[in-house]
Amino acid sequence: MVKNFLFKIANEHNFNLKTIPLEQSNFLRNDLYRKYKVENRGLFLWDSYIPNSYLSNREDSWLGLDDFIQSKETIIFFDQKVEANFFELLSGQSIVSLLENYKHDEYYLTNRNLDFLICCTDLGHLVAAGTARDWLEKQDLAVSSG
Repeated sequence: MVKNFLFKIANEHNFNLKTIPLEQSNFLRNDLYRKYKVENRGLFLWDSYIPNSYLSNREDSWLGLDDFIQSKETIIFFDQKVEANFFELLSGQSIVSLLENYKHDEYYLTNRNLDFLICCTDLGHLVAAGTARDWLEKQDLAVSSG
């Protein structure tokens, strides 16, 4: 179960991770789908059409997530069939340190205001929308220009 694994990692690395209640998690999921106009819902959220999003084909692009997240509180969630609850990592903690230990399936990141949506595919590629879109595109351009 993803929840148990996440909390195991959080405890091992002294991360402050909390479960968002199911009702609130469902509300956030529905609001994200509406806000980002998720269409043609695929089996996975990342496989759906998300207008105005950017896809990075770099498998290591997730390593720069701390630069974008910085000291913001971050919500991590999964496809509903995998784990229905959302989880909040409190500010000042490295999302990369948490995720480098999570080598399973896809995951998604946002915040309480739903300012951004970051999807990580099963291959480690990122899809970003909202305020994360420009950040991810600039990160790719910086890498490609040397």
